[in-house]
Amino acid sequence: MTLGPTFLETICAVDHTYPLLAYHQQRLAQTYRHFFGGTPPQLTDHLPEPAKSKHKVRVHYGADHLDVTSTPYTNRQIQQIKTITATPSLTYTYKYAHREDLESLFAQRGNADEILIIKNQLLTDSFYANIALWDGSHWYTPAHCLLNGVRRQALLEAGRIISCPLSVSDLTSFQKISFISGMLELDEVSAPVSAIS
Repeated sequence: MTLGPTFLETICAVDHTYPLLAYHQQRLAQTYRHFFGGTPPQLTDHLPEPAKSKHKVRVHYGADHLDVTSTPYTNRQIQQIKTITATPSLTYTYKYAHREDLESLFAQRGNADEILIIKNQLLTDSFYANIALWDGSHWYTPAHCLLNGVRRQALLEAGRIISCPLSVSDLTSFQKISFISGMLELDEVSAPVSAIS
């Protein structure tokens, strides 16, 4: 029987490596200590040998368990994006396994492939990923993201994206949107800003 909340780490395995493993370990450790106390598990003790082809390694954990699955991964194609306004109380600071609030927003997408979540009139994240916006010279990411993802943090530290508050009206200043996550590198899955409605 699982006690308390459960959480996820979705880790990319590619070219026989886990490129963002240190970031995943840091987030798991922070989450574990906050909710459960004690010594957090070491991911390296549980992960399979990373594959050559891109795989999604899903780590589902709680106070009393840690389960790992690995499946081949193919990038999603995103052609239509719908803006959805969330309630001001929406929070997703930790990567919970159960995301009912986000799922209810995603269910409002209609024919769109993805949603862009607006909170307090500011851009936050998509359902599946953080976002970055390209203005022709630089990539910008919303300062008010719901979850500071591992890829977002790595890109910020590398100086490849710039964090700043972004509103819906700012979208016209950009050419394209990129979806960034543990599984997706910057500009790997992108769409023109005109795809956002």
